[in-house]
This record gives sequence, C-alpha cells and structure tokens, in this order.
Amino acid sequence: MNQPQDKEGHLENLEHEAAGFMNPFNWGKKKKEEEEAKKAQEAQAQAQAKAQAAPPQAAPAPPPAAAPPITEPAATTPKPAPPPAAAPKPQAPPAAKAERTYKVKSGDTLWDIAAQYYGDGRQYMKIAKANNIANPNLINVGVVLKIPD
Repeated sequence: MNQPQDKEGHLENLEHEAAGFMNPFNWGKKKKEEEEAKKAQEAQAQAQAKAQAAPPQAAPAPPPAAAPPITEPAATTPKPAPPPAAAPKPQAPPAAKAERTYKVKSGDTLWDIAAQYYGDGRQYMKIAKANNIANPNLINVGVVLKIPD
C-alpha cells in the first residue's frame, strides 16, 4: 500500500492528522454513528409504512354461481301509512347581527381600520360617528370601537 495507515489500520484520520488536526479520543465519531443509525431507523420505518399502506392482494373471486330461479313474491304486506304531517313550528325571530368591534392597538388610525373592514380608508368617518369620536385624528389605545356595516 502506498498510503500509510494508522495503528488500527484506518486511512480516514490520516488526512486530518497531516493537516495538523489530531483526534485522539475520536470526538464526533459517536455522533456520526448515531446519525447513521437514525437514518437507518427512518428508512426501515418508511419501508414498514409502505408495506402497511399497500392494499393486501385480494383472494381470487369464486366462480359465479347459478342465479336462483325467480319466483313470484307471496302476498305482499301493505306498507303502513306515513304519520300525519305535524303542524309547522313557529319560526324564531331572526337573530340579531353580531356587532363587529375592534380594539385599538398602538399605531392604529381610523383610516387603517376603515381600510381593513371596508376596503376603503375614506370610510373612517362611519367609524368615528358610530363611536362618537369628536377628533378622528386622536384615538386612544385599548378603546373598543364599534364597526358599523
């Protein structure tokens, strides 16, 4: 052999030792071995999953049997009449629409809130009027605003 071998006959460490790196305690080898074992377990788990996911081969179907002879049904029993229709239930009044609200956060403006709910920031005055805001340029953080439809 042209390449020198280390004491155990391995060639892999000689390149590192030639570059000035010595690994006397084989640091990192355990981690590398654990990673390889983990990859092998994952591959085995995937193979098992594929085996379980594959549909089992169905047994061959038995040959078709001769159809039984068709006979006239005996006297049929009459079906019971459906129960009388119940009186229609009174309808409940339509549920009130849930009111939309928005809690003001730091940096919010009525324009941004209107743009979020209406798609148009110019609708900010609707929100201001619904909440009795005298100065739309000043809203306090933490205030819960009603958002009209």
